[in-house]
Amino acid sequence: AIAAWTLCATGAGAASVSEVRVGTHEDGHTRIVVELDSPAGYRLQSPQPGARPELVVDLDATSIQRDVPSKSRVVKKVHVEPSSSGSTVHIALATGDVAVKEMLLANPPRIVLDLKARGAIPKADPEADAAVAAEEPKAAADEFAGVASAEPAAVAPPTPAKVEVPKSEPV
Repeated sequence: AIAAWTLCATGAGAASVSEVRVGTHEDGHTRIVVELDSPAGYRLQSPQPGARPELVVDLDATSIQRDVPSKSRVVKKVHVEPSSSGSTVHIALATGDVAVKEMLLANPPRIVLDLKARGAIPKADPEADAAVAAEEPKAAADEFAGVASAEPAAVAPPTPAKVEVPKSEPV
């Protein structure tokens, strides 16, 4: 089981998330880095029994909504959304049986999570993946309700500019 950890913010004012990255490594672990503009607290929640495998990180730092793609076999997707206390990071996992190593780094402040499956990773189930996608928050869709979509307009290739170079007089 993964323990919930809390680190108190040491900076004055509210921190914000600068960037979220997901990287895969040759030894099989996946690293998730949450880069901040100043130190902030967080709480890590382990997957709930019977629920879809997901780690949840509650951050005491604000963030815009963002989806971070993953090429990892362990981490399917990382979704960040604003919350009433800062922001929440949802890490969709291929399996709920993962080992998590947490690190706090400075200059710039970062929360680093190294994840590694403890056993075999189940084969991908396209139907289950579609169900997970259908469960995603509708906020983004609701935000654009009533907005018509259009095909991108055709763009003509640029016309080369005609440049005249003045002839210089010999000195």
